[in-house]
Amino acid sequence: LDSILADADSYLDARVWVLDKDRHVINVSGTGWSGFGRGRMQAGMNGMHGMMRNSNQQSVLHGGMHTGMGMECVLNPGLLQSSLSDIDEVLVSALKQGSSDYKTYTNKYYGEKMLAVAVPVLDEEHQVVGTVLFQEPVRTMERYLHQIYVYLGIAGLAAFLVALLLVLWLTRYLVKPLTEMETAATAI
Repeated sequence: LDSILADADSYLDARVWVLDKDRHVINVSGTGWSGFGRGRMQAGMNGMHGMMRNSNQQSVLHGGMHTGMGMECVLNPGLLQSSLSDIDEVLVSALKQGSSDYKTYTNKYYGEKMLAVAVPVLDEEHQVVGTVLFQEPVRTMERYLHQIYVYLGIAGLAAFLVALLLVLWLTRYLVKPLTEMETAATAI
């Protein structure tokens, strides 16, 4: 599961939590070094989404310390669980109703505004056995939208300049002969 979550975290650039049907956090992306996704080293260098601590602090998820590359990841399950209360209606949709849902909220664990999307996990009999919770920082989406706006502005300016040049060309090569004909007719 660590490997799958690490890959999902790096490819989606979102924090991925796995919860059981009783809303207990089973695993969180970024807590292990098993994955081979494109953001693996970058995630390690960026502080594992704010979860890196020095080796003198205590680990708490599943009673063990997740280590990798000489650094330990420390999770605070109390804070993890308490941050779930802010998205209770999203979890109810996923765990009780079996439907995906989303909400924008300030996550207590990461300390930033996040978009949370809960997707139910079904077993072979189509019973809900848990949920996968994707959490994307709103700031990354805003940054992406800002880039789109800049590109659209540049494309709009380029389109305006092309249209202006086209109008000038049409004026010069289509209207000029008509003006010359009018001048010649007036002279006659």
